Amino acid sequence: MKRNLKDKLVVVTGASGNLGRALVTGLLQKQARVMAVDVDSQGLKDLTMEVQSSLVQTMVMDLMQASSQQAWEEIRSLEPDGIILNAGITRIAPFAETSEQDFRSIFEVNFFSSVGALHALLPGLQVKRGFVAAVSSVSGFAPLKFRSAYSPSKHAISALMDTLRTEVTGVDFTIAYPSFLSTEVKSSSKQASRSARGSLSPQDVAAAIVSGVERRKPRLLLPFQAKLARLLWALWPSRFLRMMEKRA
Repeated sequence: MKRNLKDKLVVVTGASGNLGRALVTGLLQKQARVMAVDVDSQGLKDLTMEVQSSLVQTMVMDLMQASSQQAWEEIRSLEPDGIILNAGITRIAPFAETSEQDFRSIFEVNFFSSVGALHALLPGLQVKRGFVAAVSSVSGFAPLKFRSAYSPSKHAISALMDTLRTEVTGVDFTIAYPSFLSTEVKSSSKQASRSARGSLSPQDVAAAIVSGVERRKPRLLLPFQAKLARLLWALWPSRFLRMMEKRA
């Protein structure tokens, strides 16, 4: 049965980024209520000015400090109907130039903040028969050069979602695996944003995720090339690695 998002409260992390804004807009088009979460307070203010909707609330939260259940208590008290785990950072550099702190920072945002959120929210989501959607990446099922911290973090969130799917009843779990987006990549604080590397727009990805949540889809590989990449990695990994060399 298709999920109706009208009047449902949906939490979106990383809401002030390119994909986050598109997700908020996509949810508003379905008449959902949105709790937009981000560390960037100015970005959240810009978001509210952009969407001009009373259905959007905002909360400033540092996801590097959000691995505990307690960090999410205020959001838990709002009794959301779903959460889209979209927040993420990366570092694009050789492994030799990726420090232990880089690994820890990336995993805090991309993985451990999701652990804290789900410890806090899953009981309530079970009662409300809600949903969890997580934004992984093509590098969440295959390697990507110069992403020695980012790729494992995306593997981790994918594995967490699949494992919870086997344990938690009454909650729909959706994992999105988008390929390269056409907008800049938000990197860690040590690096400037990276220019566009693909043809997939944030609006395309957001629309697919919102639709996937509505249709209760367990996995979304975006676009079609991502499906080919998954097949190629499984059947001909050496060829996949040669192709990824060109996209690093």
